[in-house]
Amino acid sequence: MNIKFDNSFKNKLLESFFGQMMISILSMLITFSMAKLFSIEIFGEYIYILTWVMIFSMFIQLGMDNSLIYFNINKGKRYNKVSFIIIFLLTIILFFVSFILFKSTLLTFSLPLVFLVAAQELFFGLLKAEGRIKIFFKIKIFSNLLIQFILVIIVANFSSPDSKSLIIILYISNAIAFLIYYAVTYKNFTIFYIDKKFIAYSIPTMMIAFVAIFMNRIDLIMIGYYLTKDKVGLYQVLSQISTIIVILLSIFNTVFAPKIAILYKENKITEISDIYIKYTRLLFLVSLLLFTIIVIMRIDILNYFGKDYLKGEYTLILLSLSQLIVVFFGSVGYMLTMIGKVNIQLTRVVMASAINIVLNFILINDYGILGVAISTLVALSISSLSGYLFVSNIFNIKLYKYI
Repeated sequence: MNIKFDNSFKNKLLESFFGQMMISILSMLITFSMAKLFSIEIFGEYIYILTWVMIFSMFIQLGMDNSLIYFNINKGKRYNKVSFIIIFLLTIILFFVSFILFKSTLLTFSLPLVFLVAAQELFFGLLKAEGRIKIFFKIKIFSNLLIQFILVIIVANFSSPDSKSLIIILYISNAIAFLIYYAVTYKNFTIFYIDKKFIAYSIPTMMIAFVAIFMNRIDLIMIGYYLTKDKVGLYQVLSQISTIIVILLSIFNTVFAPKIAILYKENKITEISDIYIKYTRLLFLVSLLLFTIIVIMRIDILNYFGKDYLKGEYTLILLSLSQLIVVFFGSVGYMLTMIGKVNIQLTRVVMASAINIVLNFILINDYGILGVAISTLVALSISSLSGYLFVSNIFNIKLYKYI
């Protein structure tokens, strides 16, 4: 297969590679530093609260991060301002509801973070649509993650750390990043406009994104509820190690998602198919190598964090296999979403999420975090396979020789 790509696509792919790689490395460094420097109980409680913040932030985004990509490319900048106003109002409502319903004062204290996290995802969607992903990466790396890492080291060495101090670190770094994002994009917020088309597109994509992150985070929520907070910390470290396998696919998706929307608008279906096939095969081979390294060196990797983490070796293998299967089928979710097949995408992620939750209920009491990893493996396998079957039928392609 001889495929030529324009220089713009290659350049953006390189920008995304280096940017996303730095984000992934710093994110892992922060997580691993916390796991090493703080007790597993403090780290586990922090991850449990952060999980709720991520779920709430995805909910209030209403899928508008992907909608901004689609509509900025096809309709212009008319929906940018209203998107941020909506997430601000929803954050206020969420804060008062949680104040009444939730008993955790730390969770209530953390809820304004929901707006800051959601806003950054909208900024990312906006900058992706404009082809300015390099700016996003620079701000994310230097104004958010690097500050987080520095503050974690300072707190660990010069104070008596607790979960609340880790949340305060998030407030500082995310607030700084938010102000800088706004400073470089404020010209995009001159128009206030909303209509049924934007809502009709956004709600299904919101459900897709919310169910996807709910599926990703429900494991931690259920571990925190049925097991103990130290198991939350353990599972988070194992999960983050396994995501090394899917890093390159995430990098590729950053550039490929807006490219799909542009090519589909121009009716260049064959080019979308060619890019998908070539890069999925290549990414799978690299990810297979990473999977092999993790499996072979799992004891050495986990021993770095301490003896408490060694009990998760088989859980790490299953989680890594789950990510490898995701890479095997590639960017099926983005292909469906960016061509407007949001209802199909929603159906498959809801199905996978339901399977994951049911299996967690069945397995978690008897098998602990290993049972949770089994549930994740089954759910992601079904989700990836079903997504590929839809993509294969719509684009009339075969990713590999026999499927």
